[in-house]
Amino acid sequence: MRNLRKRLQRLDERIGPYLAKKEQEYEQQLADLKPVAFRHAVKLGALMLRGDPQLQEPLDGAWQRCLDRFEVRSLGREAIINSALEVRVLAELPGDTEQAKFQNLLDLAPHWLLKFTSAGRTAFLRNLNFPNISDAPRPGHLGFREMLGWPELPKSTLQAGVPLPLLSDYVNVTNEEVERFGALLHKRFLTYDEEQFAAGFVRKLDEAIGEAVLTEYFRQVEAYDARHKLC
Repeated sequence: MRNLRKRLQRLDERIGPYLAKKEQEYEQQLADLKPVAFRHAVKLGALMLRGDPQLQEPLDGAWQRCLDRFEVRSLGREAIINSALEVRVLAELPGDTEQAKFQNLLDLAPHWLLKFTSAGRTAFLRNLNFPNISDAPRPGHLGFREMLGWPELPKSTLQAGVPLPLLSDYVNVTNEEVERFGALLHKRFLTYDEEQFAAGFVRKLDEAIGEAVLTEYFRQVEAYDARHKLC
């Protein structure tokens, strides 16, 4: 018994510093991404102020309007253009502080735009409240690919390609469960209850969305890409 206690003590002495180091690395990663999230929020603000983005129009069209209407295209280098946009966008967004300006932006932006630009990640990194965007249209597979390119803005449309399957088509989950699971993905450490919920949620998805569903979906994607000469 004494040897067991000694082993446990030595293990605890090793685990403590290891977890502290991992937590420090995680916090540093978040700190490194905060300026990236700031620039992403500025671009989203530019789209709302000057771009007039539309769901059915390629988002790059709205971005080109931003460059023209903010009169920054002639500045040439991207870094200079971004710096000029930061000054002008922050000057025009309503709110007394930078945090308030970005929060107002998230509150007013159409939900499809927040979804397409993956603004939820920006909100997490900037400690902003992100609205419930469950009413946003489901993305197509091409739109979804562009969503993964954060912090770069997508260029096409949210619904481009084959619509992604909705979880509610195959499994009985609520919006609250989906939102809670999504929030847990951002956390470095989970409580016991959170781990139990996440494991149960994933198990429910595995049982409901079988291989046949995925096989049929990817068949549709391949057919779409072939018709549009994307593969």
